[in-house]
Amino acid sequence: MRSARVLRGEDPSHAKAGVGLALAPQRGSFLYVAASEIPHLDEDLPASHVFGLAQGIQVDLGEAGGLLRGHMGVHTASAQDAFDVSNVLNGFVSMARLAGSELGEALELLTGLKIATRASEVTLDFEFDVARLFEIMEGLGGFHDDDEEDR
Repeated sequence: MRSARVLRGEDPSHAKAGVGLALAPQRGSFLYVAASEIPHLDEDLPASHVFGLAQGIQVDLGEAGGLLRGHMGVHTASAQDAFDVSNVLNGFVSMARLAGSELGEALELLTGLKIATRASEVTLDFEFDVARLFEIMEGLGGFHDDDEEDR
């Protein structure tokens, strides 16, 4: 309903509401979501405390030039909130690296992950070679079909 109200001009779009997000999907995007609020987020989830600091969120997933790309931007109320969110994300990445032997080749996926903070915005960007991703997935038993076209 909210989307319909924005299209009819009854509610402001994110671009006019001062959300602070770059609101344009990248080349090759196949999933793009942007929101100025996340309603009904369960308060008992650990992630809800991080997302509770978000004033706006943007997720963009796509593939271009043989690379799988992902971008997540979280706009917070203050630079301190952005710093806190960035620390939590870096903590998750550090825990994954510590579990390296259990993750095997999947640990290589972390090389494509970049976390940055600029003022009150935290960005998480991911870029990884699609062919190598398939190799890792096959090694994990993620694909059982030998037909290259079905993959």
